[in-house]
Amino acid sequence: HFEVIMNEAYELGIVGPGYIWILSDGLSESYLDKRRFEKGIGIIKAGGGLPSQTGSSAYDKFLNEWYSQDDDAINYYNCKQPSYETENKSDMYYNAPSGLFKERKMAPNAGAVFAYDSVMALGLAACSLVKNDNDSYFDGKEIFDEIVSTEFEGASGNVVIDPNTTSRDPRTVVYELFNAHGTVDGNDVVFSIEAVSYTVRGENTVVWKDIEGKSFLYSDLTTQHPPVLPPLSSAEDLHQLGFERYLGLAYSFLIMLASIYSAIWAFMN
Repeated sequence: HFEVIMNEAYELGIVGPGYIWILSDGLSESYLDKRRFEKGIGIIKAGGGLPSQTGSSAYDKFLNEWYSQDDDAINYYNCKQPSYETENKSDMYYNAPSGLFKERKMAPNAGAVFAYDSVMALGLAACSLVKNDNDSYFDGKEIFDEIVSTEFEGASGNVVIDPNTTSRDPRTVVYELFNAHGTVDGNDVVFSIEAVSYTVRGENTVVWKDIEGKSFLYSDLTTQHPPVLPPLSSAEDLHQLGFERYLGLAYSFLIMLASIYSAIWAFMN
């Protein structure tokens, strides 16, 4: 729905200077090319999962299954591709060669791992609904709510959904932020997409960290935060408070000692 939304935003005058649009992943440079809204667009996407506390055994199993696929799987994939009417369309769709998996010609990227975990989440949620309700029928809202509450160790690490955003919990995945700015070339707009920031997990919180030498650019191509947007805020990792933290622990220890002394005095008297 990118084009529908952004065309409407363009007509309403809420694209360009003073505005910023953060879109989800899935938009490529070729898709954005020749669009009218060439500035003030960012893309946020999940770049990869974080390993679980018990290691990455699920990913290892996934990888073994990935490379164990034979030519039957490849032929099945290729037969689902559209047929070509003319020779000049032969490069439009990818045709997997023989031995693609067995000979390790293609390693799974982050998209493949997330796709696998998405299917697993859907299957686990469906099984849970059938098991708990003793009913093999459920509607879209029921399966969605069950997916949000489903947790499991997947190929991309611990799969946990944040119930507030219904997106992957940032403590279990690395999010990346990209600049997506276009350059006007005659009647066309040529886009470039560049990673600028990523999330870092602390002990108590998740914060954004800029890539060295990179910063997010707003619609005026500067790093100046537009005044029309909500003020920036940063999350503090309480484990990094240093002196204040230790002072609080010392006070807590003194209070505990005073409580023990009072209890003993009351018992003796």
